[in-house]
Amino acid sequence: MASYLRPASLSTAICQALLKGGSDPTLKNLAGENFLFSVLRGAAMEGCKDSQLLISLALKHNLDLLSRNCNGLTVYDEARKISAPISVIRLLKKKTQEQQNIFLNQQNRKLLNNVTIQYNCGPDESHKMIPILDVGSWKPGRKVRLFICGQTRVGKTTFANTLKELLFLPQYFLPGKLFDTHPGQNISTELPNNMVSALIILDMNWLLQDIFGVFGNFALSPASGTNKERWHREELAAALNLTNGDVEGALDLLEAFQLVFKTQEGEYVVPGWLKKGGPERSGGCENMRGIGYRWKDCNRGMFSHFLVGRLQIQLICMFGTERCSFWKGGALVVTKAQLRIEVSEDRRNLYLIGGWRLKDAEGDCYHLLEKVGKEVEILLRNEHGQHYEKIHLCPTELRNLTVSSEVAALVGFVRSAGIIEELSGFSFQQILEAEKQNVPLCGKWSMQPWEVLFPQHDTRILSSLGMNCSSRWLEGSTLSTLCSLLDTRSPVELDWKRLGELLGKASNSTITEVEEEARNKGLSPTNLILIKYPVILYQLIQCLTQMDREDCVSAINNMMMQLKDKVENQ
Repeated sequence: MASYLRPASLSTAICQALLKGGSDPTLKNLAGENFLFSVLRGAAMEGCKDSQLLISLALKHNLDLLSRNCNGLTVYDEARKISAPISVIRLLKKKTQEQQNIFLNQQNRKLLNNVTIQYNCGPDESHKMIPILDVGSWKPGRKVRLFICGQTRVGKTTFANTLKELLFLPQYFLPGKLFDTHPGQNISTELPNNMVSALIILDMNWLLQDIFGVFGNFALSPASGTNKERWHREELAAALNLTNGDVEGALDLLEAFQLVFKTQEGEYVVPGWLKKGGPERSGGCENMRGIGYRWKDCNRGMFSHFLVGRLQIQLICMFGTERCSFWKGGALVVTKAQLRIEVSEDRRNLYLIGGWRLKDAEGDCYHLLEKVGKEVEILLRNEHGQHYEKIHLCPTELRNLTVSSEVAALVGFVRSAGIIEELSGFSFQQILEAEKQNVPLCGKWSMQPWEVLFPQHDTRILSSLGMNCSSRWLEGSTLSTLCSLLDTRSPVELDWKRLGELLGKASNSTITEVEEEARNKGLSPTNLILIKYPVILYQLIQCLTQMDREDCVSAINNMMMQLKDKVENQ
């Protein structure tokens, strides 16, 4: 109770007297915490010298810093969690490590002379069993670090406790609660089908040098001086100096780390071994859209080669090797449309640039951007302590970027294949506000909101504005339905011509011009009228009602109901 008193100077004096008087400092409350936890929280709130002095005083009484509270946290864990003063964190870290070393030395004396952990990949073992890497002979007194990685509730704690019982490993390396495991419990832990097995690595030099060093660095790899994208199994084994018995386990490890990917043909793609510099940008795509990702703290955040490598592996999984090509820090995916992924030269921006030529490929480009964008955001959410922002790139700037590359290649000018200057763009909120106010987007380039997004595919604007949304944002299938219904010549002239008169008082000459353009270019006259005379959906429904076209009104109402259901189900 004395540790809770304020001010801290009073608490320090009373606690000091109690400790000198023989009070037991190891007493714990219902949360499993001794008084050092309370003093620590006081130091975090007040940050005064008295609180820090009391912590130093308590440590002199040999408190057990390896014990945990009911949340599974040590005093050092709690200090980091509540952002205690740096001096306090350093002191607790030092004292905790000292106690850990003492504990390790005591336990190492109990180790048997020859304990070997084998990696079993035999035919009788289920792929659900937890893999263990062979670390050879374990000698008494040798210090090792144990890392267990895996998703929640896959059996990491149970497995570690079993190892502790068998090999006398210390208990302090696991976060969270520790559960007792009897020595006779089965060491193999069943995992759900949709869970990735946990992984144990005991040789850190091997992990950092042979694995991350060779498979994450072009200069250190056998790819140096080559321009290969696919590698055979034997070439990977040679890079690791592996014997036949170890190859499968090591390659499984590389795939688990997403450092390599095995294709259907049995070859391997190694993102870290790709050469820098992608193909030249070509002007085959008349239309372009793009998305950019950048860290909010522009002075600190960078996109690593490893993050891009993981994205490249995800692209192979989604689209196959036939549609993908890769280079260091980038990728190209080609379907009906194409999508180019690349990191800027300063590595502070990641760009997804889509393009298409034929009208029916517009939707394909939108879905490419959406699908790959979601994978990028999943990877970025794993970057702890940093926050990113997403922008929609300016199509005019994207076209100029392509033209500049073509001109440079034409005149033989050698320039960097990467993006040097930061591309401009707009957040979705900026686009939405511009659409609400019916004004263009302000920036380096003046753009209309519908020129930046995909009006017939991206329904976010339509969902946000409802019946006050412009007819430019009609969903694609609904727009096709309206065109199909109104393009057909009506006996009583209740078709697109009448709609043009009601929406914009279209004259006979205007109707004739629209009719000729639709016939010459193979376009829908209804769509041309809606582009020429955009109105909010409420006004469009009024005009269609005035024309007694309930079939068209029903199509719009069904669209709005489907959007509402979609939002509610998200």
